[in-house]
Amino acid sequence: MKKCRKNMSDKNIQKRIMSSSGFSLVELLVVITIIAILMGIGFTQYPKMQASAKKTQCMNNLKQLHLAFTSYLQDNDDYLPSDANSAGTEWPLALKRDGNKDPKLYTCPLDDDKKDIETNFRTASSSARVSADESTGESSGSSARVRYSSYGINAELFEKNINNIDNQHTTILLVELGKTSDIPENSVSIEKLKDNNWRKAIDYNRHNDKSLYLFLDGKVSLLPFMGSAGTERVWVDETKNFFNPSNTGDLDS
Repeated sequence: MKKCRKNMSDKNIQKRIMSSSGFSLVELLVVITIIAILMGIGFTQYPKMQASAKKTQCMNNLKQLHLAFTSYLQDNDDYLPSDANSAGTEWPLALKRDGNKDPKLYTCPLDDDKKDIETNFRTASSSARVSADESTGESSGSSARVRYSSYGINAELFEKNINNIDNQHTTILLVELGKTSDIPENSVSIEKLKDNNWRKAIDYNRHNDKSLYLFLDGKVSLLPFMGSAGTERVWVDETKNFFNPSNTGDLDS
């Protein structure tokens, strides 16, 4: 009799242990449902998180390139690079010569031509120069223009002394270039932005209908090329656009 009671007591203890430490079927289904919901949210948000991370990397690249330009200016009497069409050195290679040799620094993670550009930069000599036709100023032959960066320098700044530029906070230094098939060079001029050419010259919607711009003062801004009601945000006219070193624009307006 005592033995029977002992067995029943042992079984009751086991049941209590199992009921206190285990999950019921309903509880298990609830946990699985919660995990599925969280995974669904994660999968939905992952592309946005990934794009945000790449945008941050692109911004960091531009900030690092500003430091590289600052070092270049110190070594070149405060003069910005010359136009490669005048048989000068492309600006990415000029910075490479100064020790900035990481190809990833010159490319945006969201640039479709990223791999080709990095290969071009990696294999190019830092002393490479572009041969130009003196009568036209255009490059020719085997020395044709080659893209070495996702970013293009503002051609209006070629051979300018930075000390003579008053509006550094509203003057663009680097922009995000369009596809290499549309713009094989490493610069953008005001002339290229006229009419609808800017749609090819600049990747104006690389970051959700906006693009990153590095200004001479080191500020990196995410801006739409076109503003509200069809008015331009970066390009307004000859005197108020941010590519013109003598611009009278207001970045905060």
